Amino acid sequence: DDVTEGQLLVEIDPSTQQAKVDAGRYSIEMLKAQLAEQRAQYTLARQQYQRQQRLAAGGATRTEDVQSAQAQMLATQARIEMYQAQIRQAQASLRSDEAELGYTRIYAPMSGTVVAVDAREGQTLNAQQQTPLILRIAKLSPMTVWAQVSEADIGRVKP
Repeated sequence: DDVTEGQLLVEIDPSTQQAKVDAGRYSIEMLKAQLAEQRAQYTLARQQYQRQQRLAAGGATRTEDVQSAQAQMLATQARIEMYQAQIRQAQASLRSDEAELGYTRIYAPMSGTVVAVDAREGQTLNAQQQTPLILRIAKLSPMTVWAQVSEADIGRVKP
């Protein structure tokens, strides 16, 4: 079969890779919701800390209560930073999974003729160790062949 450059040749079942992409997106949504919750908790913790500071200035609360409110505020702030880092990590993982999803469609790198098909429909391909050989395309139009021909057969050689 003749193929043209850019023509879709093979589509590998994308369902497993699509599931990874979907799971990554859902993970990011969940982390963003947890981040929003922590931001609300931080607002509350900051208000409680400020309240404790005002009370301490008037001598109406213990130093321990001020320190506890401050620790709560700082812990909440640290959780916000942790969720932000987890979101960045999940986004990087999602970009990788999306790139791998793109590899489930294989296009002809050049125009030519398919000279060998090395994989069949339904066959399992293991691309983890090495790139699997699926098919071979050759450019047959301008072909030069060097061969040794005996003198007895030279009359049967055609250009």
